Amino acid sequence: MFIVGAPSRRDGYAFELTELPLDWKAALYDITHNESLLIPKDGPIQETQWVEANGMMMVLLATHPPEGCQKGKLGVHVTRRSCGKTAIVEFDLNPSAPGSGCYFV
Repeated sequence: MFIVGAPSRRDGYAFELTELPLDWKAALYDITHNESLLIPKDGPIQETQWVEANGMMMVLLATHPPEGCQKGKLGVHVTRRSCGKTAIVEFDLNPSAPGSGCYFV
């Protein structure tokens, strides 16, 4: 999960999933307002789709790596419309994390 926006500030945000392996499924959700943000079908989204935010928005990345996956990496590029700047949120699959299974760190 990660947060975009600022309290009491309206702005628009565009989201792009990067480095998504072809055999993985992934989606982004706005859990603040219970809405889907980005569910790619076959490859990356070509068109910028702006999501309006009135204040802060909690974003959840949901992913389903293939069974037996040993490593992986995902990135979410978030562009703020008002300034045109892009921030990158990175997720790395770490098979040596404590506990059972693979974890994102």
